[in-house]
Amino acid sequence: MRKSLNRQTRTQKQQPSVNAFIQWLQRSMYWGIAIGVTGVAVMMVSKKVALLLLSGFAIYPCYLFVSLLNYAMHFEKEAQEQQPSARSRQQKKNRKIETDIRQWTSEKRYMKSQLTLNDVAHQLHTNRTYLSQYINMELNMPFGTWLSQLRLKEAKQMLAENASLSITEAALACGFSSVSNFSHLFTALEGMTPQQWRKKQGDKGKP
Repeated sequence: MRKSLNRQTRTQKQQPSVNAFIQWLQRSMYWGIAIGVTGVAVMMVSKKVALLLLSGFAIYPCYLFVSLLNYAMHFEKEAQEQQPSARSRQQKKNRKIETDIRQWTSEKRYMKSQLTLNDVAHQLHTNRTYLSQYINMELNMPFGTWLSQLRLKEAKQMLAENASLSITEAALACGFSSVSNFSHLFTALEGMTPQQWRKKQGDKGKP
């Protein structure tokens, strides 16, 4: 047991609370062994002294209880101190992904066709799970919807600025897999077809 505790102490140098608990176990073990051995040895000389010494075992559970309570309070305090640090790390991580996404969108890399969550996560130097969670929690939409809205916004700008550009050309240039997919999404979000929207924009520009 002593060897096992010593080995654990060496491997837990970076965790003070665990290390302190292991040291407490070691001290308790040594104390208990010392009282027991001394009591048995003294019994051969004087039974009264041995009984008095062995009565120290009655104090032993009290010591264990107080020490364990002290360790529990120390562990709780340490956990509370670590919480702000964990929140700070998470906030820093969120700020980084936010900056990276802003840079990624400013470069219009969403216009590449057949982009997957894995592709975007790789480009942002993160993992797909964290990226998906961030978009869901911070932008309140799944990855697919977010990507489609970026492409749709770009397509609308292209259609409004270039009257000679066809609906199909705009859709494919913005990364949509097909014009039918683009038209379906456009109608669902805008309440009208791309052709109707374009006509409406043209009518607004007329005197």
